Amino acid sequence: METKYLIITAGSVILIILTVQVLSGLRIIKANPKYHKWGGLIILTLAIIHAIIGASYLLK
Repeated sequence: METKYLIITAGSVILIILTVQVLSGLRIIKANPKYHKWGGLIILTLAIIHAIIGASYLLK
């Protein structure tokens, strides 16, 4: 039981860090639009996957 919440909490912390990275990356869009687009998509995909996994754990 506690392990599930530990995983979700750790995932959420990582997600917050990644979100901050994306937001700080938004300032660099003008310099590297191609690179940022792919980085943003990868992080967005990870965020969606994490949200689905977290929700499925909480619903069990």
